[in-house]
Amino acid sequence: MRWCLFVLFPVVQSYLLGCYYDYNQPLVLPEQLPIGVCTHVLLIGAIIVKNLGVNIIQHPYNGLNALQSMRNYRIRDSNKLKVIPSLIGDDIEWQIAIKDSKSRMKFIVSLVEFAKSQNIDGLDFDWEYPCGTYKSLYSQFIEELRIVIQKTFGDEFLLTTAVGAGKYTIDNCYEIERLGQLLDLIHLMTYDYH
Repeated sequence: MRWCLFVLFPVVQSYLLGCYYDYNQPLVLPEQLPIGVCTHVLLIGAIIVKNLGVNIIQHPYNGLNALQSMRNYRIRDSNKLKVIPSLIGDDIEWQIAIKDSKSRMKFIVSLVEFAKSQNIDGLDFDWEYPCGTYKSLYSQFIEELRIVIQKTFGDEFLLTTAVGAGKYTIDNCYEIERLGQLLDLIHLMTYDYH
């Protein structure tokens, strides 16, 4: 497991320090992370898009195990830590999930049910990449999800996404201005620079 620490942006007299939990190389387990190191933990690949729903990964260092470890850590951290699973999936599953209003609503209901059942602080979306006709459909999905999340959880529930960092990818795959109004954070995948 690798921890990638970075300052996301300054907030009035404080900071956000996001940590991406990558279960592929488990060198540090979630429960071994010192209290106060991270303000937000994004669990990469804890959940995947599948059949218009959410599937939780079954893995010793990810999925339900990682979610439970992070919730336990949050309790030790006086509930300051924000636990945010990052939703991944292959292109076809994403396309099916957002292709029309009926599919999007079924997917959104699945996400809300998952969020309620897992006591999480937000959802992160990592789709590489919603290009072409899916560029606007992705924004539409986020907009519809934001409305349902707002009604269900209020302002405290975070919605974030990871976007490619290259200008070509950003221009062709994301409506950045629209997403910027709908999301709490946008993470740049800087490995895309090269």
